[in-house]
Amino acid sequence: MFSQKTDWHIGDLIPSLIIIIHATFKPNQERGNYKKLVEVLIQTLKERFNFELTSKVYLLAAILNTSKLDLWFGQDFGLSYRQKALDCFTEAVLFIN
Repeated sequence: MFSQKTDWHIGDLIPSLIIIIHATFKPNQERGNYKKLVEVLIQTLKERFNFELTSKVYLLAAILNTSKLDLWFGQDFGLSYRQKALDCFTEAVLFIN
Protein backbone atom coordinates (compact mmCIF):
# COMPACT_ATOMS: atom_id res chain seq x y z
CA MET A 1 0.00 0.00 0.00
CA PHE A 2 2.71 2.48 0.92
CA SER A 3 4.95 1.38 -1.95
CA GLN A 4 2.90 3.25 -4.54
CA LYS A 5 4.41 6.45 -5.81
CA THR A 6 1.90 9.19 -5.11
CA ASP A 7 3.47 12.07 -7.01
CA TRP A 8 3.24 10.56 -10.50
CA HIS A 9 1.57 12.56 -13.22
CA ILE A 10 0.54 12.06 -16.82
CA GLY A 11 4.01 12.98 -18.09
CA ASP A 12 5.59 10.04 -16.23
CA LEU A 13 3.55 7.29 -17.86
CA ILE A 14 4.99 7.16 -21.39
CA PRO A 15 8.67 7.34 -20.33
CA SER A 16 8.06 4.66 -17.71
CA LEU A 17 6.30 2.36 -20.17
CA ILE A 18 8.99 2.85 -22.81
CA ILE A 19 11.71 1.93 -20.35
CA ILE A 20 9.81 -1.07 -18.98
CA ILE A 21 8.93 -2.43 -22.42
CA HIS A 22 12.15 -1.71 -24.30
CA ALA A 23 14.96 -1.42 -21.78
CA THR A 24 13.94 -3.87 -19.08
CA PHE A 25 12.58 -6.77 -21.11
CA LYS A 26 14.97 -8.05 -23.79
CA PRO A 27 13.60 -11.20 -25.44
CA ASN A 28 16.72 -11.65 -27.58
CA GLN A 29 18.75 -12.28 -24.40
CA GLU A 30 16.44 -15.03 -23.14
CA ARG A 31 15.77 -18.62 -24.21
CA GLY A 32 12.94 -21.11 -24.04
CA ASN A 33 10.11 -20.42 -21.64
CA TYR A 34 11.72 -17.23 -20.32
CA LYS A 35 11.85 -15.79 -23.83
CA LYS A 36 8.18 -16.65 -24.36
CA LEU A 37 7.31 -15.08 -21.01
CA VAL A 38 9.15 -11.86 -21.86
CA GLU A 39 7.48 -11.68 -25.27
CA VAL A 40 4.04 -12.20 -23.71
CA LEU A 41 4.74 -9.56 -21.05
CA ILE A 42 5.78 -7.02 -23.68
CA GLN A 43 2.74 -7.73 -25.83
CA THR A 44 0.42 -7.58 -22.82
CA LEU A 45 1.83 -4.22 -21.71
CA LYS A 46 1.46 -2.81 -25.21
CA GLU A 47 -2.14 -4.02 -25.43
CA ARG A 48 -3.04 -2.84 -21.93
CA PHE A 49 -1.56 0.61 -22.43
CA ASN A 50 -2.39 1.00 -26.13
CA PHE A 51 -4.57 4.05 -25.49
CA GLU A 52 -1.86 5.83 -23.53
CA LEU A 53 0.92 4.87 -25.96
CA THR A 54 -1.04 6.26 -28.92
CA SER A 55 -2.74 9.21 -27.20
CA LYS A 56 -1.65 12.65 -28.33
CA VAL A 57 -2.22 14.03 -24.85
CA TYR A 58 0.01 11.43 -23.18
CA LEU A 59 2.72 11.82 -25.83
CA LEU A 60 2.65 15.59 -25.49
CA ALA A 61 2.86 15.29 -21.70
CA ALA A 62 5.83 12.95 -22.08
CA ILE A 63 7.80 15.42 -24.18
CA LEU A 64 6.93 18.29 -21.85
CA ASN A 65 8.19 16.27 -18.88
CA THR A 66 11.76 17.45 -19.40
CA SER A 67 13.08 15.71 -16.29
CA LYS A 68 12.48 12.32 -17.94
CA LEU A 69 13.63 13.09 -21.50
CA ASP A 70 17.16 11.82 -20.98
CA LEU A 71 15.76 8.37 -20.09
CA TRP A 72 14.13 7.74 -23.48
CA PHE A 73 14.33 10.61 -25.95
CA GLY A 74 17.86 9.92 -27.19
CA GLN A 75 17.62 6.13 -27.05
CA ASP A 76 17.19 3.94 -30.13
CA PHE A 77 14.12 2.28 -28.61
CA GLY A 78 12.54 5.73 -28.14
CA LEU A 79 12.74 6.73 -31.79
CA SER A 80 9.15 6.00 -32.80
CA TYR A 81 7.80 7.57 -29.61
CA ARG A 82 10.07 10.58 -30.05
CA GLN A 83 8.75 11.29 -33.54
CA LYS A 84 5.12 10.88 -32.47
CA ALA A 85 5.68 13.15 -29.45
CA LEU A 86 7.34 15.83 -31.60
CA ASP A 87 4.46 15.65 -34.08
CA CYS A 88 1.98 16.10 -31.21
CA PHE A 89 3.98 19.05 -29.90
CA THR A 90 4.05 20.68 -33.33
CA GLU A 91 0.31 20.12 -33.77
CA ALA A 92 -0.40 21.66 -30.36
CA VAL A 93 1.73 24.73 -31.11
CA LEU A 94 0.05 25.23 -34.48
CA PHE A 95 -3.36 24.83 -32.85
CA ILE A 96 -2.57 27.52 -30.27
CA ASN A 97 -1.51 29.99 -32.96
